[in-house]
Amino acid sequence: MISNPLIKTILTLIEIIRSQYARDQVLKFLSSNYVRFPRKSTPEGLSAGKLEATILESGMIDARSMSWDECLRRHGQRLERKLKGEGRTEKRGELESKLFTLRPISEAIGQFIDLLEDFRKPKSFGDFLGGLKKLLDLFGLRSRIQDASEPEILKRDLAALDIFEELLGNLSETLRTAGLERKQTEIDEFFTLLLESLTGASLPDSGINRSGIKVLHVRDTLGLSFDYLFLGGLTDGQFPEKKYESPIFTDDDKARFNEQAGRAVFRKLLIRHQEEPLLFYLVLTTARKHLYLTYSTLDSKGNLALPSTLLKGLLRLIDTPPLKEQKQPDSLFQEIDFFRVPKLLEAYERNELLESLIKGLYGSNPGPPGPELYLATYNSLIFADRHSDLKQALRMIFHSARIEREREKFYLAEEEERERQASPWTGRITNDLIIKQINEEFICGEGIRLSPTLLEDYAQCPFRFFMGRILGMAELPSPEVEPDRMTEGTVIHDILRVFYQERFDQGKLPLSGSEEEDRHLKEVGKRVFEKWELQEHLGDDRFWEIRKEEILKRLHRFIRFEASLKEKQFIPTRFELPFGAKASELSPLVIEDESGFRTEFRGKIDRLDLSPDGSSYRVVDYKNSRNDYGELNQKKLGEVSFQIPVYLLAGEMFVQKTGKAEQGSGRKATIYLLKNSEPKKSKDFTSDDLERFKIRIVSLIQRTSKGIFDISPFQDECSPFCEFRNICRYQPVEKKQEE
Repeated sequence: MISNPLIKTILTLIEIIRSQYARDQVLKFLSSNYVRFPRKSTPEGLSAGKLEATILESGMIDARSMSWDECLRRHGQRLERKLKGEGRTEKRGELESKLFTLRPISEAIGQFIDLLEDFRKPKSFGDFLGGLKKLLDLFGLRSRIQDASEPEILKRDLAALDIFEELLGNLSETLRTAGLERKQTEIDEFFTLLLESLTGASLPDSGINRSGIKVLHVRDTLGLSFDYLFLGGLTDGQFPEKKYESPIFTDDDKARFNEQAGRAVFRKLLIRHQEEPLLFYLVLTTARKHLYLTYSTLDSKGNLALPSTLLKGLLRLIDTPPLKEQKQPDSLFQEIDFFRVPKLLEAYERNELLESLIKGLYGSNPGPPGPELYLATYNSLIFADRHSDLKQALRMIFHSARIEREREKFYLAEEEERERQASPWTGRITNDLIIKQINEEFICGEGIRLSPTLLEDYAQCPFRFFMGRILGMAELPSPEVEPDRMTEGTVIHDILRVFYQERFDQGKLPLSGSEEEDRHLKEVGKRVFEKWELQEHLGDDRFWEIRKEEILKRLHRFIRFEASLKEKQFIPTRFELPFGAKASELSPLVIEDESGFRTEFRGKIDRLDLSPDGSSYRVVDYKNSRNDYGELNQKKLGEVSFQIPVYLLAGEMFVQKTGKAEQGSGRKATIYLLKNSEPKKSKDFTSDDLERFKIRIVSLIQRTSKGIFDISPFQDECSPFCEFRNICRYQPVEKKQEE
């Protein structure tokens, strides 16, 4: 009963209250197919997807730090402020749509919380029962059940609701008889009582497929009888299950607790040990004609497993010969029509049979067998029409195995051979219309300007680039109690931009390390924090106050460090310098090869420092971390790391615009790691380096324009945090060295 989806939805309603209206619990309930909002004013177009996206964007966590009403109200204010700052752009339409969706969601959730607020207050058991019935009526559970299109689901859920309502009535009568109906209690105690009542309840047999096979837990067999009973899992450690006494909550502690509670809240380990032999005996009595006892000789890891002590004890009682383990055959396969199939010497489960056929495809037989051989193989195994479902499964197995063989050849091939082995199954797009659409909308269409991070995504893994950038399948971000690293980094960049720009305008650069600079930084930080607090959700206010202090301490340490360098070669000149954006000081960065293939880039240089004569430049990049992630690593720079190369090319464009590029050739990149006490890492670059970067960039963009999104991570290093790992199923292949 307690595992029924409808009952789980009802229990979630109470869990919402007990969790202080936690976001995940609220979304789980309101997105359920069993629930409708209690007021007709809520629009029908309020889908679960819109509900989830709006709540996640609002930053709501739970009501301990901020109420739902306050959080959604703040989110609406942020959207309105952003809307006022937008002109006639596509983003304006998006903001208006979000605001339009937010209003009915805020109203509906407000009504929902109000209903639960009354229910959560301490009251009598009887009032809790009555309040729960009222909530179920308000949310229209019965009418939503009756909307089900599947007769079996309708029958199952109506039966569950009838039994649940009957259980509530019986519980009310029991409490009245015991004189506890008017006893004042908290919702946690009521929830515990409700769970205990549900634990012993079960749904009646629907009467469907009575002649079929029933798969039951041993506890569910009590009181039943079967002509044929197969009792599996009689392996040591499984039945009886190994149980260890808790080192923290011992049996003595449980006994004292039960004594104080006046009832057996916890079962002692001894009782639990004695229970399983009793269950074993009772389940044996349900067999009328034939009883089959089985155990596995190997565990899930392939280690030797022993028979259960219960099984051994039973065999001794009935005086049977000791168990003899069947010797494994030398080979589980035999040759039939040039294809390896399992010997049917033992009883195979369906999955075991199918998996063994997959292994057969990777035997010594050279080359993939053709369709006729596939057909002959499974027809030799399945010779009756009634096994058509298994035939279909085999077709899928053979087809999938052929695909996997193609993929394996691709992974085993050397880099230059992969072009020939590539196929749609390895991430290669071959449809010209799709390739054309990708080019026009994402790569090199009119007005398309790429970013360095986009290029890095492709270089790291073309398939991940395709899933995330082209198909847009990235997950919705889930708000946390603290701002994420990207948001925090943007705030830090904003503080440094304002601070350095004001120092530059006042003619106070380079830095000297004075106390006046510290005061200026603190004042700028206060202004920027206030601006961002009005624009974005920055997590729980209490955590944000702590984080603000940490940010200012980090930046104070940074400006003191830079002042100590007494830099004279370069002077900070441009801050958060955009290129390729609307109204930017710099036009897009254009990279073009000999064939005329042209790509435009946009971006924003954190800081551009110039020499006193303006002929040399230094690109400065701030990293809100303790390491540079290989940005200046010679092996990765210009291979999978493109932020610094693109910024250097844009800096070159800036110097050429001033007309002083011919006076010198100094090109430098510096990365400041803001979390380190001495965060500077620098490297010099030549014009040859810039040309090498251009060649690599054009090469990557041309690959994307040809539909090449192979499943081939850079240096065969697949990120364990990739959200598409289960889709591509990439496995690195170790290549044997030739002797």
